[in-house]
Amino acid sequence: MLRNAETWFFAHGDAASYLRFGERLPGRTVGPLLAYSLAYAAALCGDQARVNHWLDACEVRGTAETVMTGWHSFRSAVLTVRAGFGMSDAEAARSVALALQVLELETAGDVTAHPHVPATLGAVLARDGRFDEAAALLLDVWQQRHRASWPRWTVMAVAGMLTVSLVEAGRGEECDRVLREAGPTADAVERDGREASTPGLAALRIAAGRRGYLHADVQGAAVLLRRAVALAELHPRPTTLFLGLLYLADAELACGNRSAARTALARAREVVEEEPVSAFAARRLEQAETRLGRTGTRTAVRSGALAEELTDRELSILRALQGSATQREIGAALFLSINTVKAYNKSLYRKLGVASRQDAVKAARELGLI
Repeated sequence: MLRNAETWFFAHGDAASYLRFGERLPGRTVGPLLAYSLAYAAALCGDQARVNHWLDACEVRGTAETVMTGWHSFRSAVLTVRAGFGMSDAEAARSVALALQVLELETAGDVTAHPHVPATLGAVLARDGRFDEAAALLLDVWQQRHRASWPRWTVMAVAGMLTVSLVEAGRGEECDRVLREAGPTADAVERDGREASTPGLAALRIAAGRRGYLHADVQGAAVLLRRAVALAELHPRPTTLFLGLLYLADAELACGNRSAARTALARAREVVEEEPVSAFAARRLEQAETRLGRTGTRTAVRSGALAEELTDRELSILRALQGSATQREIGAALFLSINTVKAYNKSLYRKLGVASRQDAVKAARELGLI
């Protein structure tokens, strides 16, 4: 299995079969190197639980003398996979700290770290919303001379997080260049039907969709982002899915599909509330929802359906009214006193021409404000 892991199973996008075969082996026959390989297969399959299972087995069975080809230490190899694939997006800050620890460990004695170390650090920085740092680090990795020898799942992993980071960092021209360079590999992955075993593909397509939107090709961007979101659903990286949904909402809104934009944002809200996402996601979602609501109020005012625009704070209160939270709970969540919340509610009801919370939510949905 070890001889054929990268040359056959992973190269053919069949990490799932490799993992299944490994799971059938008697535990005593699985040494540290095979356990590490199975953890990596689980990472390609998006199975975080099995990543950690096999990393635990790897640590138990390995020693400081265990040799990992290309690595300066066995521990560095294990911790790199742990940081990159064994922790949830909500633990992104911890993942960054662990990846930094590995970088220090691997570069002790002024030696060059295994290329997976800076690539992993860049990826977890991106998950933590630190896109400027991630872009700088991943761009250095991408520009390495030996990139031509990388397996395509590594090409996609680096290119995916790099292009998303470049988009978020406002470095559009560099993003477009990396998209062009990684495009043939991405196309080959989809042509061969290897999407499920190539997690980075979703991020790459999400970045491409966003760049299309920023280039004013909103129709093409919407089509690409719908597909990219479906790809992101294949792997448990909620922050990547979340960004795809935010970008899709912008594209749908630009196409005039307000209902589709609201649906995308509602799904993004579900991701934030139900999945372990990193802290920056909540802030970005609030901004996106406010932007959509602000556009809706302007449209409603122009059409005469609403006499006066709602403020951003009123829109925040209005979104909170959809749930079951009491006025006191809404105030606590928004750092407002209950009397301030009551005053905002009174203003909302007046502007919407309603007399109750239920009617306010109903009217707001009919107007496309939430």
